[in-house]
Amino acid sequence: MKQKAPIIALILALVLPAACAKRPVGWQNPDVNADQQSVDQANCRSRAKRKAEDEHAAAEPMPSGSGFNTGAAFSNQISQYDAARRAQALYEGCLRRLGYVPMKAPE
Repeated sequence: MKQKAPIIALILALVLPAACAKRPVGWQNPDVNADQQSVDQANCRSRAKRKAEDEHAAAEPMPSGSGFNTGAAFSNQISQYDAARRAQALYEGCLRRLGYVPMKAPE
């Protein structure tokens, strides 16, 4: 368990600041109705997810087959986290291009 402590600390150091960052609670575009907003959001999410997965697959190195404790599992987790962040950024960019603006959580 002592070997995992530094890895857990590193993961927390990477994840906690992102978790605490204020993200939009929703998106709005006064020029479209609620049904169209749902369609736009679903389309943007689908495209963003597909593009992020394609980028992740293209950047993923081939397994070395060198055995255990190579750090591959940790590297894969970080890579998946980065892909999820990339998908979120692509989703937000898509919505902005369609004229949506983020709604902030009330303080």
